Amino acid sequence: MIKLESIEELNRIVDITDIIGLHLELIKSGSHYKAICPFHDEKTPSLVITPIKNLYYCFGCGAHGNVFHFLMEYEKLTFQEAVEKVARFYHFSLQYTQQRNPVLKSDYLERMTFFFMQCLQNSPKVLEYVENRYIAQSSQERFMLGYAPSASEIMQFIYKENIPVAELFKLGFLGEDKGRFYPRFVQRLIFPITSSRGEIVGFGGRRLQEEGQIAKYINSPQTPLFNKSKLLYAYSVAREAILQKKRVIVTEGYIDVILLHQAGFNNAVATLGTSLTKEHLPLLSRGEPRILLAYDGDKAGRAAAFRAAKLLTHKDGGVVLFKDGVDPADMVAQKRIEEIKSILENFTPFILFLMQEILASHNLKNPIEKRKALEECEEILRDLPPILQEEYSLFLSHTLQIPQRAIRLKNNKKRVKAIHLSEPKDPVLANILKMIIQDIALLDSLLEYVDTPVFQGYEEEFELLKQNNLEAAPILKIMLDEQIVGMDKANLKKQVCMILDRYYRKQLVEVAHQKTLSSERRSFLLDKIRLKLQELQKGELPQYESFSTF
Repeated sequence: MIKLESIEELNRIVDITDIIGLHLELIKSGSHYKAICPFHDEKTPSLVITPIKNLYYCFGCGAHGNVFHFLMEYEKLTFQEAVEKVARFYHFSLQYTQQRNPVLKSDYLERMTFFFMQCLQNSPKVLEYVENRYIAQSSQERFMLGYAPSASEIMQFIYKENIPVAELFKLGFLGEDKGRFYPRFVQRLIFPITSSRGEIVGFGGRRLQEEGQIAKYINSPQTPLFNKSKLLYAYSVAREAILQKKRVIVTEGYIDVILLHQAGFNNAVATLGTSLTKEHLPLLSRGEPRILLAYDGDKAGRAAAFRAAKLLTHKDGGVVLFKDGVDPADMVAQKRIEEIKSILENFTPFILFLMQEILASHNLKNPIEKRKALEECEEILRDLPPILQEEYSLFLSHTLQIPQRAIRLKNNKKRVKAIHLSEPKDPVLANILKMIIQDIALLDSLLEYVDTPVFQGYEEEFELLKQNNLEAAPILKIMLDEQIVGMDKANLKKQVCMILDRYYRKQLVEVAHQKTLSSERRSFLLDKIRLKLQELQKGELPQYESFSTF
C-alpha cells in the first residue's frame, strides 16, 4: 500500500492539466480549462478543470475528482495503478507502507527477457521459425519475443550477471531439484507475460518442434506475481485500444494475439493456457467493453466458449468460432483480414450461443430429451432481467414449438421490490464521515459511541476509516465531493446524537418483533435501548451497543 504522505507529496507537484491534457484537448477559459467530457456524449465542452485546486468537474454528467480519479475512470485503473502512473510521469519515487522490492518485479525478469530477446536475434533457425509464422520484426519487438537456449547457457548468463538464483526461484523462473536450480524454459520460443501495468511477471514458452512428447506450451508456475487465472496475455499492450474501441477480442493463443495486432486488431488478448475464469472478469470488464470470444470451432474450442459464455451472460458481446481447423493466426497469415472483420461483426450473443449449444446437444424429437434441454435453458434464463427473459423465452418457445407459458422462470418482482425498498444514503452520515476524514483523530473518540452498523449505506467507508485507509477511492470520493459539506466540531455532538437516536429507535422496533426472544429477554433489551434513548434526549452520548444479534 502506498503511504498517504507519499500521495500527498505527489499531489503537491502534480498539475492536473499535464495528465488530462495527454488525453483531451484543453481550451483555456480564464483561470480554468474546458474540454469535451469523455464520460458522456456531448458536443459543447462541459468538463471544467481547475488547476489551482487540481480538480475537474463535468456540468453535463457530474463526473468529478482529482487527477487519480480521472485516470481511474478514463483508463479504468485501480487507485494504486493511477497513483503509480502519475508518479512515473513525474519521475517521482513513491513510498509504500510495506516497501515493495522493485528489483523483484522490474529488474530480474526484465533482464532475463532482454537476454532471451538477444538469443532470438542470434539464432537464425529460430528466427526462421518465427518468420514462417508471419510474425514481423516490429511485432517481435513490441511483444518482446525471445528464445530460451540451453540450460547451461541460461545458467551461465545468470551467474555472469550476478542475478540471485534464490530470487529467480521465488519468481518461478527457476525450478529446484535435490538442491540444484534449473531453468524451467529451455529451447523454447519465449512470450513474456505482463501485468495490466506492463510489468513482466512471468513467461510462456512454446516448443519449437511440432512433434514431440514434451508439452507444446508451458507457463510460469503460480507465484505472488503470476496468477494465470487473473492475467490476460498482451492486456497492457491492448489496453488503450480496448478503451478507445470499447471492445475486446479474447483468443486462445499467444500467436493469435500477435498476428491479430499485426493485422490491425490491436484490442486482442488471450487467456494463459486456461479457460476464462471469474477472476479474469474484473480486468476484462474495465471500461465495460463489448467482449468477443474468438475461439476455435473444434470440440475443445466450443466447450471452452460454452464455459466462458456462462460467466458472461450479463455482459455485452458474444462468441465467434473459427471453423475448418483455421484459427485467427492462420487467417491473418492468409491475408483474409476482411473475412476476420466480418466474422467478428457477426458474433452470436452469449445467451443465444448457450441456448443453441444446449439445444444442439439433445435429441429434440425425444420428449424426455426435449424436457431436459428446456430445463437447462430455463436455468440460464432465470438470472436475466425480465426484458431479456421475454426475448429469449420467445426464441425458446419458437424453437421447441411449445407455448411460451410452458417456460418456467423465476419471478423477478421480489428482486426489483428489494431494490426499490433500499434506503437512500443519509447526507448527515456523509457529513460526519467527511469531518472524520479531515481530522482522523476524531475517530478514536467517536468509536466509544458509534460503530459500523450506525453508518448504514456507508459501512465500507467507515471500515476503511477504522483501518486508517485514507487513500481508498471511496474515501477520496467523499473528500472531493463538494456536495458533502462536512461540519464544524461544535455541531458534531448534536449530529451524532441525531443519528444514534434514529439507530436505537430502529433497534427498538427490531427487538420488539424478534420472535426468537423470550418475553423476559425481550423486556430486558427493550429497557436497555430505552435508557440509551433517554441519554440521547438529555444530549448525552451513550456507550455504543448493538442489540440486533441477541
